[in-house]
Amino acid sequence: MRKTAYITGLAVFCFSFLIQGAAASYLDPVTHEMIHTPTTGEMYENSVQYINDLNFRMNTNQRLQNIENSLSPTNCSNFPHSHPSSQPHTCDCDDGYIPTADKKSCVPGSAPYASCSVIPHSHPSSDPSLCDCDTGYVGNGLACVPGSVQQTAPTGLPSDVASNAWYANAVSRFVSAGYLPGYQPFRPNDFATRGEFIDLVVRSVNGSSGFSLTSSGSFTDVPIGSGYYAAFEEAAQKGWVTGANDCYGKQPCPAKPDARVNRAEAAKLIVKAFGFEKTVHSPQFDDNPLGQWYTDVIQTAADHCILQGNGASVRPGDFMTRAEMVVIISRVANNETYPNCTP
Repeated sequence: MRKTAYITGLAVFCFSFLIQGAAASYLDPVTHEMIHTPTTGEMYENSVQYINDLNFRMNTNQRLQNIENSLSPTNCSNFPHSHPSSQPHTCDCDDGYIPTADKKSCVPGSAPYASCSVIPHSHPSSDPSLCDCDTGYVGNGLACVPGSVQQTAPTGLPSDVASNAWYANAVSRFVSAGYLPGYQPFRPNDFATRGEFIDLVVRSVNGSSGFSLTSSGSFTDVPIGSGYYAAFEEAAQKGWVTGANDCYGKQPCPAKPDARVNRAEAAKLIVKAFGFEKTVHSPQFDDNPLGQWYTDVIQTAADHCILQGNGASVRPGDFMTRAEMVVIISRVANNETYPNCTP
């Protein structure tokens, strides 16, 4: 019985010895240093720790690589119709494409600007068709300029518009609506351009709804990236602007955005955009003879107090100043008809 117990105890001891290994120390014959031989258990624990450390390092390196890959501008190749932005680690959609709401792909379409990267001091807005100005800059409808909304004059008037000027109320109305900047000179006596006039009319019609988007430019001299691009596309889609010699839908098709606009052209655009009908309540102006392309639009604009003329003259061929531009467009909101016109 004791022999059996002895043999069993010996077996357990030997098994334990094999598992743990034989820890020993010996003198190195060369260096004469005492060397410790680790047990199998110690080697096992060290191996597990080593493997864990190795896995951690590998996982960490992989995560870092994934992050680096996701930030790499070359990753734009994974998104069709995109290219590296001027801002690091971002992609811009190619011309003719706009980002989806989730910013994960580019789809056919055009924004007022091809990319916020072409507008200095701006960045993409939450609306993929728009750009927001960076901190310290404000938008004037065409670009981001130094300033802040607090810089607008208390009266809502630019610095070159006196509060008692005959056009001051009209300027104030459009500044308050956000259609004109209040922190830049208004230049009331400068001639209005077709681009300025069309842009203000479209903004007045659309209000806060903004512009609709198109997939390609209609006018050769109003390309994507132009400050007036969206306004001209909107006006063209609705039939208000047809280009030189009614070339809309053909190429080439110039719209002459920098050309001056005369009073007859302005009346035609306003009548079309706001859907005015002729009432023949206002008298016929001496310089608006029958049979001209502008005869009816001048008469209609006068019927609705948009053009009021100077006595018997309305001067249809005269170029319009910026002061006159804001006044006649603002008259639309008065909703008046002849003879009850507010000067």
